[in-house]
Amino acid sequence: MNRIAAIVILYNYDKIKFLLNLDSYKSQVIHVFIIDNSDDELIKERVHWFEDDSKISYVLLNENKGVAYALNIGINIAIQNQFQWAITFDQDSVVPDLLIKRMYSVLSSNDYKLIGIISPNISLFKDCYADSQGPEIEEMKYVITSGSLMNLEAFNNVGAFDEKMFIDWVDVEYCLRLRENGYQILMLKKLILNHQIGNSKEVKFFGCHLLFTHNHAPFRTYYKIRNALYVAKKYTNKFPEESKILCYSVFKEILKIIILEDSKLEKLRFSIKGFYDYYCNNMGKLDLRNGGRSTF
Repeated sequence: MNRIAAIVILYNYDKIKFLLNLDSYKSQVIHVFIIDNSDDELIKERVHWFEDDSKISYVLLNENKGVAYALNIGINIAIQNQFQWAITFDQDSVVPDLLIKRMYSVLSSNDYKLIGIISPNISLFKDCYADSQGPEIEEMKYVITSGSLMNLEAFNNVGAFDEKMFIDWVDVEYCLRLRENGYQILMLKKLILNHQIGNSKEVKFFGCHLLFTHNHAPFRTYYKIRNALYVAKKYTNKFPEESKILCYSVFKEILKIIILEDSKLEKLRFSIKGFYDYYCNNMGKLDLRNGGRSTF
């Protein structure tokens, strides 16, 4: 198996819980690059937490610069260290045994010539098992960042993650750019990776799945709406179906806030700000200490 690194993005995390998660995949890769976006009071202590582990390279950013920026830092360091593939995780990722080896085995197939990303099947609930029916490998329109095995040559060819977006829909934009350049995005449908998004809850209607509500902090609504519209506009000609789905996600986000979520007025205020900044092309990080103005 070729050289594979893990890139882990952290933000104001629990040390003990993260170290347990880290143990689930550290032995499956050659090296782990940790990019720390934290901005809490423990920031000075973190510099010393990983310095005795030769298998870990730790980069403290000293502030939250966004997931796109952190991913670009980690991937570029991996490329500088001659890695061809890197798998990305967040601090909550718990990885089953042999997951990375099974993902990498896809590269030996002659059916896929230009792979940009290989992803496991992401489940929002613990103890989820794959359906034994259906194809094992499916070509996808896009996948989330956590658990994605990325082709670093493709990264060099199509360009870095879009740092103007800061967070939310960053992975979707990158996947669309990969496809625009002819790369495939594959999911191993029977390989499950449990992943928790916010305080996710499933909403059912007469026992059938209707939607997920994630109950993120109010400011995340801003990024979800602004960035969905930004990506939809960017790819409206090349990927009209995906652009329509992104626009629909904005409508669904507003509907979920009104019907299902708490902090409704605050989230609606951030939603309006998201619409406004999209139309004014105000991108980058939302400065919550500066009256909600975007900075980039």
